Amino acid sequence: MAVEDEDPPSVVTFPTEIILEILLRLPVESVLRCKSVCKSWYSLISDPHFVKCHLAISTRSNYYRQHRLVFNYTERNIIKFDNSSVFSTNQGTRIESCNLHDVLYDNSVNNALELDYPFKHPSKRVSIVGSCNGLVCIDVDKDVLYIWNPSTRISYRLPPTGTSRNRVGWYVLYGFGYDESTDDYKVVELYNRFIEPCETFIKIYSLKGGNWKNIDVCPHRYSFSDGHGKFCNGALHWAAGRGL
Repeated sequence: MAVEDEDPPSVVTFPTEIILEILLRLPVESVLRCKSVCKSWYSLISDPHFVKCHLAISTRSNYYRQHRLVFNYTERNIIKFDNSSVFSTNQGTRIESCNLHDVLYDNSVNNALELDYPFKHPSKRVSIVGSCNGLVCIDVDKDVLYIWNPSTRISYRLPPTGTSRNRVGWYVLYGFGYDESTDDYKVVELYNRFIEPCETFIKIYSLKGGNWKNIDVCPHRYSFSDGHGKFCNGALHWAAGRGL
């Protein structure tokens, strides 16, 4: 990305405080384009403090005009045989995005855009583990985890957890969230045995630390039907119970 060597004359006539207030209220896509205006804007927008302030302002919006809904979309291939229809869902899964305001207030998902996520391939399925502060954690083909920013298209591939997903009688759930106390994004893995004795092995990945840590063994089985953990009010939530 080319950045101008000097600030254009029209920019220096405005106080930095005013420029900052304007940039903080722009959509993410516009802010990213503004990084190419000049070096001072690039430095300002790249500052972690600016990123946090921009996020705080955008999340206070009552009408969610700057929010995007990111969702899975599975294509179905219809095969007709002897006047009957057989549905095949093994055609891969797309990730699409639309304006959240349109969904909440217009009951519409028009203009949904297909996103190019990491390691995208027609034969590989993808599931969304969770999202937080504009970042999305995805599980590609039940093999690789990524933390991905759809706006900047920057992604980070997590190292393997060392857990076998093909072990009979076991299944894996994940959760993704933000730890405000340490200013760190974390991924939680729950490795569940759904036959007696029920137990769950827990691992946590720290984006700052860059590694997985074994945390505990829980004498409960987590509900597979509820899927990945839901991040709400600063914590991850699963439905859990003995023999659930």
